[in-house]
Amino acid sequence: NSGNITVAANGACRSADFTNYAGVFAVNAARTLTIGDAGGGSLKLVSGMTFSPNNSGRVTFASTLTGNQITMAGKSTTLTSFNGAGGSWLLQDNATFGAITLTNGTLDFNGHNLTSNSVGSPFATGTGTKVLAMGGGTFTLGGASANFNNVAPTGFTVTGTGAIAFTDTTAADKSFTGGGATYYNLSITGGGLGATNKLIIVGSN
Repeated sequence: NSGNITVAANGACRSADFTNYAGVFAVNAARTLTIGDAGGGSLKLVSGMTFSPNNSGRVTFASTLTGNQITMAGKSTTLTSFNGAGGSWLLQDNATFGAITLTNGTLDFNGHNLTSNSVGSPFATGTGTKVLAMGGGTFTLGGASANFNNVAPTGFTVTGTGAIAFTDTTAADKSFTGGGATYYNLSITGGGLGATNKLIIVGSN
């Protein structure tokens, strides 16, 4: 199938499987595609398609079921939310998301790595019960002024031995607001001790 698909209004589906799809899948500006319900909530993109979300288009994973799968096939999202109480999402390959908000459920790296190149706020928590299950994977924050922002620390758990890696080498400062949670590894590239390009650690972690 090569016909184009556009999310032009807020929409929802249980799962989205693009196997054998070769067209363009777009999410328009200020529109949200919600994937998932009590019966499931997986996303499978494929290499032969084009995924084209607008910078203000959002994909929200909302399943309350465990074991949902996310396959990105080298594509990337822009705004990405996880908000399904009791749900879990397992990465099936290395993934790149835009700004990530984890509110409810478990985001499981499942032996893979996760990257967010969003400028300013690549990761934030929301009020709920949420787990960042890193395993041995790396969570790379590559955007300028990157802020790991555990703004809603109650109910937040990090598991595994993976690293959170700040890799931006521009003059912009970066910040890590851990919210008192326990983290295994924190990696900083180009953090320096100068007046610019600092990593600012906020609070006790």
